[in-house]
Amino acid sequence: MPEQPPRLGTKILAVLTAGNREFAADLHFLYLERCNAVGGLRAGLWYWKQLIWFALLRPISPGNLHSGNKRKASSMDHLIQDISFSLRSLLRQKSFAVVVLLTLVLGIGMNTAIFSILYGALYRPLEYRSPEELIQVGRTRTEVANALLPVSIPMFLDMQSDLGSLAGFEAYTGSTALLGIGSDSKLAQGTRVTGGMFNLLGVPALLGRGLVPSDGDLGSEKVVVLSDEMWRSSFGSDPSIVGTVVNLSEEPHTVVGVMPAGFKTGNGLFWVPFQWTDEQKSTNRGSNFLRIHARVPDGSDLTRISEELDVKWRNLGARFQDSYDESGMAAMPLLDYKMRRSRGGLTMLGGAVGLVLLIACVNVINLLMVRNEARQKEITVRAALGASRARIVKQLLTESFVVSGVGGVLGVVTAAIALRAMLQMFGDQIPRADEIGLDSSVLLFSVALTLITGLLVGIVPAMRAGGGSDQLRSSRGATGRVSYLQRSLIVTEVALALMLVTGTGLLVKSFWVATSANLGLAANNILAANIFLPSAKYPDGEQRRSFFTELKERLEATPGIEGTAMTSMVPIRNFGFNVNRVEVDGEPDRFATFVEFRSVTPDYFDTMGIPVLQGRVFANPGEEDSRREIVINQELSDQLFPDGDAVGRRLARNGGLEIVGVVGNVKQYGPDRRQPPGWYQPTRTASNLMIRTAGSAGDFVANLRGIVASVDPDASVFRLATMDQIVSESLGPRRFQLILLTIFAGVALSLGTVGIYGVLSYSVERRTKEIGVRLALGALPSAVIRDVVVGGGVLVALGVVVGLGGSFAMQRFITGLLYGVEGVDLTVYAAVSAVLLTVSLLAAVQPARRAASVDPVQVLRDE
Repeated sequence: MPEQPPRLGTKILAVLTAGNREFAADLHFLYLERCNAVGGLRAGLWYWKQLIWFALLRPISPGNLHSGNKRKASSMDHLIQDISFSLRSLLRQKSFAVVVLLTLVLGIGMNTAIFSILYGALYRPLEYRSPEELIQVGRTRTEVANALLPVSIPMFLDMQSDLGSLAGFEAYTGSTALLGIGSDSKLAQGTRVTGGMFNLLGVPALLGRGLVPSDGDLGSEKVVVLSDEMWRSSFGSDPSIVGTVVNLSEEPHTVVGVMPAGFKTGNGLFWVPFQWTDEQKSTNRGSNFLRIHARVPDGSDLTRISEELDVKWRNLGARFQDSYDESGMAAMPLLDYKMRRSRGGLTMLGGAVGLVLLIACVNVINLLMVRNEARQKEITVRAALGASRARIVKQLLTESFVVSGVGGVLGVVTAAIALRAMLQMFGDQIPRADEIGLDSSVLLFSVALTLITGLLVGIVPAMRAGGGSDQLRSSRGATGRVSYLQRSLIVTEVALALMLVTGTGLLVKSFWVATSANLGLAANNILAANIFLPSAKYPDGEQRRSFFTELKERLEATPGIEGTAMTSMVPIRNFGFNVNRVEVDGEPDRFATFVEFRSVTPDYFDTMGIPVLQGRVFANPGEEDSRREIVINQELSDQLFPDGDAVGRRLARNGGLEIVGVVGNVKQYGPDRRQPPGWYQPTRTASNLMIRTAGSAGDFVANLRGIVASVDPDASVFRLATMDQIVSESLGPRRFQLILLTIFAGVALSLGTVGIYGVLSYSVERRTKEIGVRLALGALPSAVIRDVVVGGGVLVALGVVVGLGGSFAMQRFITGLLYGVEGVDLTVYAAVSAVLLTVSLLAAVQPARRAASVDPVQVLRDE
């Protein structure tokens, strides 16, 4: 077998590399490996192939360059050589390459996908003119953290009359209308805005114009601006739509413009202007439904502006004491306001997926260290042939960057697939989902993440393995024990995995508590539906009552219907109207704040399964005296009447409201939300129909539409859903976060298990001689198994202890995301620790069994 490469080839190589011994040493070593593997002839052919490949890829002959360019060409040559060698090395160790690449693909891919969501939802600028200047303004209350509450029309006009430091101040609220298109009509969600809203936001119309202040003048032409989505879906992208008259709730409106795709303010598919009467501008100061956008001059101090708004608000409160409560007024950036309910959960996902990447990096570092230690002979030969320590470190770092680069490319592909799946499954739970994608910012993040990962996973193994011959000499007497650094990495990996799995465990328990919470009503077999009646056909309350009376009679005569009722607001789906402050009649010192009220028919409580705890429900809502009767919930009773004497007392509001009954609390805002104090007031009709069925409520949807059409074909039924569906939808954000966290925790647990298995397997392999000698001297296989398992168990136990400390420190960041669960839940901590210990010890069993199966005779013969 030849021990030297072809002589002619070595001479040609010396010319091409201008005496660069490092590349020649690399090629020489690989040639010797080939000789041992496939024979001298095939190794020689391979040598010539590499030589030709190198010659073709060289950018220019070093001999023809000046000294500065020679160094550049030499560096380029080295880089090409290192990349080529790294790829060939990975291809020779396919199992190692697959494990490392899969680890990095999971880490980089998950982080890229979650960053896409984080950036698109939380950090991408809103699509308005100078979006950083836009703010949200609203009332503040201590009972409702991080919220800006709506105001009434007179309150808004009071504030708008003196802008102070603000450059604009406009209001909006939701609106539902029956959109007439030819002979067809359909319900559409839109937004009512003040006339200056489009100027405030500064987005030009795609066609025509936006709304202007004069559109809000009482008696001016009724106009509407369409969204791009409505223009395309309902009007076929008609370019001549501007000037067309469309019917909104049977009132003609002229289309004056179409806004570009992506433009949003409020909710819905169209915008119409407010046209307030003088009475609306001066009365009902307690009817709060307007949300406010404002603009501040560039560079303004938002804290100072909030203080100015609060002073103005309190000055108005001094003038109108009967209408203004103890609330204040504040402002926050518009983007922060839109994302206030999502920021905590999305940030938690970002932190969790970051832990997954750290665990992946620790795993890869351990694998590379094991691989590099197995290559010490190769590294020593290269050093003996002239390769410097810096050259060897550079080669090993290049390998880590090549691995991370391939992992980054595959990670982006994985991220694209994962992101698409998440948007399809959870798009309605992800804010600004239509603006999320793998754009240039996300790709730049992925590139930076790949480079950082490559450096992180490569620097420690490269520096440790770069000792060359010194490293080899120091290893000759090694016992094969895992190094201190590798043990530290295993402890770190276990600790990070435990922190992630513990956080997931707390959220799992929180979700379980929320789903099993007592809603205060019997949600099974209840169908909720909103009935829309054309205002032109039903101009007054008596006609509407006649319709609902007939509908109720037909429904109750239908087999399978056990009860019907009507309400102004569907529980959990809709928040009720809020009263800032309510007092006990004659006792102004006994009061409650932020009290909710809803209008319901007398049979509402029986239909919804809400227990009557004291007194009775309404007698006859059509009679004058009965209209002043109310039923309060247990929460309001506890606040105002702790002695339980609520029935017969009166609240000082609207001339006095008599309490005739107390009912159980209902989780009106959702199973995981605070229970508000509130009351129910009587009505004979309302737009939301609640139906209790004997069987599955979902099976009655088609029947309901038919019965409504039989009463009046012009009546529309929309927003049909069972109460079970409404409850499930309210928990959608928690479910989305929980599913992703569970996936992350599973990946972290798997990576930790693989890391422990890999290091212990490597330890057993290096200790084969030691174990064989021990067995030859009479050691029992069970003792060897115990030694390996205990060694792994100690590392895992240390990791669990460190991880528990990290979990205790981390819990304060997730407390706000929990419901019904303490941040320090010993049951969850103990269960997660037990699972991690069990899984990790199982990972140690196979290496331990392999150690016990070592043949001492064969080991001694080899020695």
